[in-house]
Amino acid sequence: MIKDLNIILAEGEGYKIEFKESLDKDIVVEACAFANASGGRIFIGINDSGKIVDTDTSNTARSRIQDTINKIEPRPSTKIDVYDNIIEFLQAESVIRYDSVVRNKFLVKDNFNQTAYKTFLRKAKISDVLPFEDLLINLDCASRCDSGELAYTNAGALFFRDNTGDNFFEYAKIVCALFKGNTKVRTLDAKEFNGDLLSNIDNAMIFLNRNLRVRHEITGVQRQDILEIPEKALREALINAVCHRNYFEQGANVMVEIYDDRVEISSPGGLPKGLSEKDFGTKSVTRNPVIADLLRRVNYIEKMGTGIPKIKEEMAAAKLNTPIFELKSFFTVEFSRQPFVLLVDSKTGNFIFDKKTGRLVAARKVSFPAYDPVNDPVNDPVKLSGTESVVFKTIKNNQSVSYKEIAELNSISEVTVKRAVKKLKNKQLIQRIGSDKTGHWEIK
Repeated sequence: MIKDLNIILAEGEGYKIEFKESLDKDIVVEACAFANASGGRIFIGINDSGKIVDTDTSNTARSRIQDTINKIEPRPSTKIDVYDNIIEFLQAESVIRYDSVVRNKFLVKDNFNQTAYKTFLRKAKISDVLPFEDLLINLDCASRCDSGELAYTNAGALFFRDNTGDNFFEYAKIVCALFKGNTKVRTLDAKEFNGDLLSNIDNAMIFLNRNLRVRHEITGVQRQDILEIPEKALREALINAVCHRNYFEQGANVMVEIYDDRVEISSPGGLPKGLSEKDFGTKSVTRNPVIADLLRRVNYIEKMGTGIPKIKEEMAAAKLNTPIFELKSFFTVEFSRQPFVLLVDSKTGNFIFDKKTGRLVAARKVSFPAYDPVNDPVNDPVKLSGTESVVFKTIKNNQSVSYKEIAELNSISEVTVKRAVKKLKNKQLIQRIGSDKTGHWEIK
């Protein structure tokens, strides 16, 4: 990273930039010249060669700088910013993009997730005619380092490196939790997903599907399973959190939290520089353009700027409350959950809506048991055991999931998973396409 910074700083001073190693009397002359032109910036703590040096950033030093500038008449408009870490400044100015930074220590040859790569190609409908090294370079996921070896960019490592079991990208995981009540006092279920980004998203959606309530509607011979909060809205919020989070902030994770009265999906970083609260939801600024492009290629996102409107549209179509968006140091989407039993038309099986308000009609406050679409005795002639049902649902939600991931997601052994899969195959509900390592599931 220091090498990258030195390259940037080596571009040197220009028409609107002046480097100074320390505060001296010349700062008045330089500030006056900028004030008489169209403005500019003076960087104290960088020498003429573009090297970062130590400088005093105390309140006393800042006051001395301000007093010196105030000697100019008429007094110019000035602002003093202190950056204890020059990386923070360059990031704020969009000089450094996290996902484009090359990680020379992470060589592709040492750790390449073949399954994640194959899954990406299949979802992106990209043929594997090109050597994978060339394709990674074309996708801005890898670059040749000084030794000639192929090294990941941060984006490449997040998508195609096996990060499970190490702590290099611990901050990039998705943490999911189900709580009893409306506070974090009692945890009923919790999972952390630290694989490739696509698997993390898919597994977090499985967690939401497993822990939120489900109802069903039947139209003719077709049955539709409907989550209490529209699945598309949840997915948009989750993908938005992964795509636009501030990955330079390594002390926090994307969080998916389910409470009795709400679901919160949050990511560190707030709004990116250049996007105001006034423009939120109507304009788009991409904090991680490479990650966004990779997600677009696999159709996890369509085009930039459509995610928030889609969330609102899905909630409005379901006649549910508009989510609450919090735009501070964390970006949070809060979906309210219906705490009452919803009334259902006995003839159609559909929820009843109030004709005046358009809202769902709810009865007294009681528990809402989840509907189990796999074990529906009327519409599904194939009866499944509890384990078979769990495995089937997991595969249905993520057809790239492995035996090991199914086991971890549901806290059961791989032996139990394989036994259930064998029974599901015998009942002609699923089949495996390709090998155990690089293939995928197909729902029959």
